[in-house]
Amino acid sequence: MEIKQLIELATQQGWEVGTSKKGHIVFVKGETKVYTSGSPSDYRSYLNCAAQLRQAGLDIPRKASKKKGK
Repeated sequence: MEIKQLIELATQQGWEVGTSKKGHIVFVKGETKVYTSGSPSDYRSYLNCAAQLRQAGLDIPRKASKKKGK
């Protein structure tokens, strides 16, 4: 799964997704906001974003998470 897929999943679950003035991707639901890089440079940025979104209530299948080197 990539950031584009996270965006699609989030919008399907009622989140709004946009960009900040500095180009970061912003996931918004109610008063909850999760920011991530506009161009993630490594697999950790995706995993960190996915973890933050899970903690905020987004239902992300765990087996779809990226693994290092794959």
